[in-house]
Amino acid sequence: MCQATPDLRTVSFDKSALAVQVGPNTKATLWANYNNAGDSRVYNSSGYYQLLDFPCSTSSVQVASSRVVIYSMRGWIKNAQTNQPFAASDLSSVAISFTGNGQTYNAIIIAQNSTYSIQLSAGTYTRNATLTNYVPSGSSITVSANTDETNADNSVLFSVIFQGWRSVLSWNTKQDLDAYTKLPNGEIVYYKNKISKDKSVTLDVDNRDGSGPETTTFNFNTSSIVGNYNFYVNSYSQLPLNASLAKVTVYHGSLEVVELQIPSNVAGALYWNVFAINVAAGGVQTYSQVNQYKAAMN
Repeated sequence: MCQATPDLRTVSFDKSALAVQVGPNTKATLWANYNNAGDSRVYNSSGYYQLLDFPCSTSSVQVASSRVVIYSMRGWIKNAQTNQPFAASDLSSVAISFTGNGQTYNAIIIAQNSTYSIQLSAGTYTRNATLTNYVPSGSSITVSANTDETNADNSVLFSVIFQGWRSVLSWNTKQDLDAYTKLPNGEIVYYKNKISKDKSVTLDVDNRDGSGPETTTFNFNTSSIVGNYNFYVNSYSQLPLNASLAKVTVYHGSLEVVELQIPSNVAGALYWNVFAINVAAGGVQTYSQVNQYKAAMN
């Protein structure tokens, strides 16, 4: 065992956790068996004590006497396309960590509930999350209280890695909007026909509660129908589209191509022809922005 002997202030640790006490002005080293080598904290019934370092190995830890408040955090692990939690079977490779205060802390994954949990001291952390076949998720999050899944900021959203195109429709009112895609052969993919017959266009979710998102994916190949695939936004509630503050974000693969918002001065239009993707022979694809406002789809 190494002989690091830092100065420690007066502190009493829970004996079931550490079985040791330190008196005033006493130089000592506190050791504990530590089963989670990827973390850097010790918990006990008296509170939370932050570690100085790992002077010998990851199976022994040196504890400082500074006590800090910790908070519990829980959050959903969701599919960004559907805004729904993943099935437990999809989360075997998920990893979520928080970096802050000079340390990286690993969250506990509760796959059966599609959630994660972690305990952190107050501060701002960088949250990093990875899941096989999905775009890595990174964000900044501030911890200042106990929070659970009801806090939307706690959710980790993964977007699947696409080789094709994807459009995400969202809006800021309770108005009911719908995503429509008209194929070159006249078939329309919408809430009553969510997958085209050739499987090239899919409406992943139809949101009826307002604000979206509604996500449409385009998976073209060499056998896809040649011609223009026109994407529309429709006001199902028959209210003017300009009142909805509708927004469409277009992605190619994992890269954002463009974000378009309907102008507030468009009056009377119930259909917004946002963009078109032309598929040529051999599956070659060309994106073009249309941005036209119509009373009917044609």
